[in-house]
Amino acid sequence: MDQLKQLLRQHYEKIILVLVLLLMGVAAWMIYGKSQEERENIKKIPVGFERRAVKGVKPVDLGPIEKALQTVTNPPAVSLTGPHNLFSPVLWIQYPGKPVIKNQTGQEVGPSKLQITEIRPLNLTIAYDRTASSGTGDQKVVNGYYIGVTNDMAVPSKRRLMQFTSVNDTNKQVFVLTEVKGQPDAPTEFVARLKDFNNESISFATNKPYARIVGYEADLKYTLTSQTYLKQRKDGNITVEDVAYKIVDITESNVVLSDSSNGKRYTIGLTTTP
Repeated sequence: MDQLKQLLRQHYEKIILVLVLLLMGVAAWMIYGKSQEERENIKKIPVGFERRAVKGVKPVDLGPIEKALQTVTNPPAVSLTGPHNLFSPVLWIQYPGKPVIKNQTGQEVGPSKLQITEIRPLNLTIAYDRTASSGTGDQKVVNGYYIGVTNDMAVPSKRRLMQFTSVNDTNKQVFVLTEVKGQPDAPTEFVARLKDFNNESISFATNKPYARIVGYEADLKYTLTSQTYLKQRKDGNITVEDVAYKIVDITESNVVLSDSSNGKRYTIGLTTTP
């Protein structure tokens, strides 16, 4: 026993080395076995793949990309007007005794706030006045006729005139008398041709004048300041908010204005006066 102990003391290092080598050998053998097993498993993986049913690859959704490309190709128009007011700051306006107005769209002031208070027709009227004659009895001779003409569209100095005329007298301003019906000294009806209106033929009696509408006259009011524009006619001019406007047309229900600075037109409709 003592010899064995002595032997172990002298050779314990070798004994430990042998044990370690044995353990390493066992480990190497186990690792080799596992590796061989794993190799066999790897060989089995592709077996049957050729026959296995698989799902197709899902196509890539290119919708967002195509939409982005379309937006880049056709970019939206840049609006420098509108509610953002980046380049068009909002104006706040106040008139004496009136609440503050926010001029955001441009329609809060200006022509859009004009109101038609009345529209009146302007007429061309032709009426028999009297017969001009000379002599008496059998010697009485009719020289012509006095015909009154009233043109409401004309300037005041030429709005009313008395036209002396006889049949086929062409040297007249408004019409040419072409026929007199009845007795020359007691006519009942006159036929004439207007020099304007495409030489239209008209007739009128001694007790029934001829009349036609040749235009309109309008009274306007600017509702924000109660300023009035009375007896306005076509081709007239008015000023609203320090901007000059020309009246380009007046009908029985509308007044059309044109901005003298840019030619923009505004149509004001006839509404009920508040």
